[in-house]
Amino acid sequence: MHLLTDETFQFTNPHNCAISQCRVRIYGHPEWAMVIWTEIAENQGLSVTDAAEYLASQIQDRFTLDPLETLWIDHYSAFSYKDSDRKQEYSLVQLRWNPDERSYSNPEWSYLEKVQVDYLIAN
Repeated sequence: MHLLTDETFQFTNPHNCAISQCRVRIYGHPEWAMVIWTEIAENQGLSVTDAAEYLASQIQDRFTLDPLETLWIDHYSAFSYKDSDRKQEYSLVQLRWNPDERSYSNPEWSYLEKVQVDYLIAN
């Protein structure tokens, strides 16, 4: 996989229009993509976990990703909070794609080891 983008991404919550931000890395493979969103300490809005379906919908729309061929990974680390020594945590986020609404819903998380994420990036 190769890195397509690594940026601070702003997103909104449609219920209160608050602006949130996170780090987004998108990796490309000829047949699929992987998005890793990372909570950052500077975020004053909704967390990446609480906003998973909104965040995925807005990333998919902006970067024109195939909704059926994209892996979504939730990431937290020490830089996710001010003055924190939190260890890295990754979760695969499974989302239901709603083609009529062009949005995701029903997020479900399953824990990933860092070595699993590293393997995906390397292959």
